[in-house]
Amino acid sequence: RRDVRSYSVVSSDPTATEVSLSVLAVADSRGGSRHMHALTVGDRLRCTQPLQNFELRPGHARQVLLAGGVGITALLAMGEVLARRGADHAFVYAGRTRSAMAYLDEVVERHGDAARVHVDDEGTPLDVPALVAEIAAHPRGHDTELYTCGPIRLMDAVRRAWADAGLPTHHLRFETFGS
Repeated sequence: RRDVRSYSVVSSDPTATEVSLSVLAVADSRGGSRHMHALTVGDRLRCTQPLQNFELRPGHARQVLLAGGVGITALLAMGEVLARRGADHAFVYAGRTRSAMAYLDEVVERHGDAARVHVDDEGTPLDVPALVAEIAAHPRGHDTELYTCGPIRLMDAVRRAWADAGLPTHHLRFETFGS
């Protein structure tokens, strides 16, 4: 079978010779999800080396990671780096239901007070303008980078709120999974 798919590396060993991917099982996918979930130990895949088009850039006073749903996969490793460095950061994770939020327990455990969880069906949806206003009001707000991945509507709302707040556009980073 010859399919080309891109997946986020959610973790790796210290030498990056072994990586972990996270692939949601989707019944009506184009086939990649079904294929990945049909693999068994010993199956071989042809892969490129990991490519990084959404890298964490050091040097800013503060970083905020915003994951919407499956967007968590693009931000998990970044959050690990920030936590390991003891960096000033926040990890905001929003989803429709808690049961559909992959890695939720890990994010809360690893990031402690830096983790903020918003769950629509629990009555705590993410208020994007409020989040961006909070970033702008932070003493390090204009030297904060926001990394976000999730549904396009979420990222469009972030882009509008970021512009409305007058924050530097080059401090707003997106991963769109190629869409």
